[in-house]
Amino acid sequence: MALALSAKGFAWSRALKHKLRLNYNDDDRVGDGHGEPVTKKPKTEHEEEERMMCLRKLIPGGKEMMADDEMLLSELGSYVSCLELQVNILRSMLQNN
Repeated sequence: MALALSAKGFAWSRALKHKLRLNYNDDDRVGDGHGEPVTKKPKTEHEEEERMMCLRKLIPGGKEMMADDEMLLSELGSYVSCLELQVNILRSMLQNN
C-alpha cells in the first residue's frame, strides 16, 4: 500500500490501491506464454500488440489503458521507478540491521 500511496496521480497507483483494498488476486502471467522473456524486436503489428498486452499485465490498471500506448509506457516508467525505490529502501533497511 505504501508504494501505491507514494505515487499519487498515476493510474497504476490508483489501480493498485483499489486492488489491495479488495484483496484481489490476479492470476495473469507475463511473458510469451512459453516461459521465455520477450526480447526480440517485433516483426509484425500483431507481435507488437502482444508485447503491449504483456506490458499491460505488468502494472496495476494496465488493462484499462488499451487505447493509449504512450500513457501505458509513461505509467510503466513511473511504476518501475517506484519499485526500484522500494527495493533500495528495503536494501538499506537490511544493511542497517
